[in-house]
Amino acid sequence: MKRFTLSLLVLTALALHANTPPSPDAAQVMRYQCVAGTVHGLTKAEDRPATFRIDTATGKTWMLQAVPMNTPNGVIIVSTWIEVHETNGELYRVAMQSMSK
Repeated sequence: MKRFTLSLLVLTALALHANTPPSPDAAQVMRYQCVAGTVHGLTKAEDRPATFRIDTATGKTWMLQAVPMNTPNGVIIVSTWIEVHETNGELYRVAMQSMSK
């Protein structure tokens, strides 16, 4: 059980570190801002609240998202920051180009 718990903690730390935006440094006060917003679905009923973290220097944005993780004792939910890419942004355009080939 101790080995499982330690493994779970290490995996969680790695998952959180991989998706964690850079920490604010002391030289730039208020560089990162957390704001509440809404993720729009296909219908008004599918809209849901969300928390966003915005890097005011670069414009990069992350959304706090609950990610399910399977464990031998069942599924646990881990909250992690996922980078958000805007529609018609660079990632979106590359994906659309690859689909049209």
